[in-house]
Amino acid sequence: MSQQPAHIRRDESYRDAISTVDKHGKRVWIYPKKPSGRFTRKRQFVAYALLILLLAGPVHFHR
Repeated sequence: MSQQPAHIRRDESYRDAISTVDKHGKRVWIYPKKPSGRFTRKRQFVAYALLILLLAGPVHFHR
């Protein structure tokens, strides 16, 4: 294993506790932020367009 430079510390104390449990053993709820922005809207548009193509593809018109 190679040695790390002196200015980098290996602090692994985060491994000593679970981040979703407080000191009293109660659950700490995590609330994710709803994604928003230019790329999210474009990605949603592409997803809806692909779903429409997927659902419209198997339609056969009989004469």
